[in-house]
Amino acid sequence: LKAEKEELLRRLDLQYLLSKVPVKAHAPILSDTSKLKDEFFSEELKGAFVLSIDIRKSTELMLKAKTPDGFAAFMTRLCEQLEALVHANLGIVDKFTGDGLLAFFPQFFSGQDAGYRVVACAHSAHAVFAELYETSYSAFSTVLLDVGLGIGIDYGPVKLVKVAGSLTVVGAAVVYACRMGSAPAGRTYVNQEAYEQIVGKFNNSCSIRKESHSIKDEGTVRNVLAYDVHLNGRKYQPKLPEWLVQVELDGM
Repeated sequence: LKAEKEELLRRLDLQYLLSKVPVKAHAPILSDTSKLKDEFFSEELKGAFVLSIDIRKSTELMLKAKTPDGFAAFMTRLCEQLEALVHANLGIVDKFTGDGLLAFFPQFFSGQDAGYRVVACAHSAHAVFAELYETSYSAFSTVLLDVGLGIGIDYGPVKLVKVAGSLTVVGAAVVYACRMGSAPAGRTYVNQEAYEQIVGKFNNSCSIRKESHSIKDEGTVRNVLAYDVHLNGRKYQPKLPEWLVQVELDGM
């Protein structure tokens, strides 16, 4: 009975995981020969970029909605598009936060160019919000022009753990990505560790500017250095992670 229970819990954990990753990763995770699922459930900490997306002035935006159903429809479409965007960039959706989303891009899964992928995801997320909001003006009694996404990115060791019956990512990078996510609407703020991972390798494809940013840190409001990062239009082709190379080879 103990063995059966452990197997049932393992399958349940896999279902939680499958709901967070791109569909193309399902087969490798479920495969008996693939090592991919072992990476997710390893006791070792894994280096990952963490992405926190927050709708700035979300309360004011909700108050301007003509109907609750109209606002709910807007939020549903936004979350669906953001989830698709994270998956398209080989990221993993951790959770929806009510007025935003938390995702992570571990290098064992997103590949050696995970830093580029997380910045590309953030860059596109701003455009997705702007386009959806513009096409949804009729759902609001007043159209606010200072709303948008505040996005934070950090890098560090994380671990996937079970919390309240589901899987979630934990680590200091999660905390500071969320704190950087209080960036002004339309901006992506990157913390120091993530900046150091991004600047050397992707400097030609990214524009980076130093900013002072106020965050609540250990009970105190502090001004910290943040890096405002966005793609500059110079093309970069990120390399595929090993598991996806194998998927494409198997499909040929």
